[in-house]
Amino acid sequence: MRQRLRYKHYSFSTEKVYVYWIRFFIRWSGMRHPAEMGSKEVEAFLTMLPTERHATVAPQALAALQQAAIQDANVFEKLMEAARVYSLGQITNALFDVGGQYRRNM
Repeated sequence: MRQRLRYKHYSFSTEKVYVYWIRFFIRWSGMRHPAEMGSKEVEAFLTMLPTERHATVAPQALAALQQAAIQDANVFEKLMEAARVYSLGQITNALFDVGGQYRRNM
């Protein structure tokens, strides 16, 4: 796997992330080889990810970030909490949604 990624000139950080998720999938499936599994296992894995990993924290983190931006509170603290469960694009969109109120408070 690593050799193929290096042959295709993927960055080292991308390689690390790909290997992490492949290992995570194999461990989640009970140490079975991916060739032995079918689409049912992959579908079950992909449905498990949003429901079990950070499912309870995610909505509150983004709402807290938006509220902190509106109320001129400690945005950095809320940003660090939201960064654990959201991508940069999702955080940017959330701040853009409250952009009018946020910019006026600066």
